[in-house]
Amino acid sequence: MFAWKRPRLGLLFVGGTALSGSAILSHGIREAAEVRPWMTAAGEINMIADLDPIFISPLGTTATPAIWEKIATVIHEHGDEYDGIVVLHEPTTAAMTAIALSAIVQSTGIPIVITPGREHGEEGGRANLINALQTATIDLAGVVFLDGVKIFHAASLTNSRLGLDGHVIGRIDFGIRLSKHEKRSTKVLRLIRHLEPRVAIVSFPPFGSPLIPPRVRGVVFSLDPLAPPSDASWRAVRIPSNVAVVVVGGPAPKVPPNILTIMSPARTAAIQLMVALGERPHAWRTTLKSMNSSPT
Repeated sequence: MFAWKRPRLGLLFVGGTALSGSAILSHGIREAAEVRPWMTAAGEINMIADLDPIFISPLGTTATPAIWEKIATVIHEHGDEYDGIVVLHEPTTAAMTAIALSAIVQSTGIPIVITPGREHGEEGGRANLINALQTATIDLAGVVFLDGVKIFHAASLTNSRLGLDGHVIGRIDFGIRLSKHEKRSTKVLRLIRHLEPRVAIVSFPPFGSPLIPPRVRGVVFSLDPLAPPSDASWRAVRIPSNVAVVVVGGPAPKVPPNILTIMSPARTAAIQLMVALGERPHAWRTTLKSMNSSPT
């Protein structure tokens, strides 16, 4: 006889916890001591799975490399204990955290679902959390981002004037419908736990040369594809030998050799460069190329 096993999920709180409902839920979680009362007030979510709540940061916290390292440490230490992980996140930077985790988590056989909560108790945050928890119980693996009724491949996320965009791998209506996706497996969890935060995005003007900020370890040059820099502008750039340089938005020069061109948006490229420099500072190109060669 088939024995059904109740799923066990890790639920990480990174701001975004002021949900609609009781006074406790709308207050949100501002310190670790408020987690248990909040979980009790959010009674229906405990019916979905056995939940282990983990406090990362208080209501109102936005994403930073330090926060991403903290999430990575929790996943590293406890990921093998769970059937899935959900990150309930402050909404304005939730997509950035999803992009970061898609680079940090190199291998996993379980779903890691990032979803935006709300800061002032709007209804959408509660629905997102319920949908994210249900998504974390299905036959899915890898880092995904859930917002509303759409499940995105996290590494493909971009922000445009029209809002969030990316490769949608699933939708939620009367159930969860997935297209082509990675399935659960016994794949060993592997991730990068340390990031290099000293990375800057610098616009490269068509004429003249940009200034590289002091004390950085990495720079993302963002080009205007309709007005790329001249050869003379490139030749005038002075890049310190210890600074990794990535170009997005247009062709990079063949020299100097420490410049790499990738197709990611500037913000995504900066996050990926932080991860690559954090893992292997002297082999960051190999890591970054690997991140951008994965299918979306």
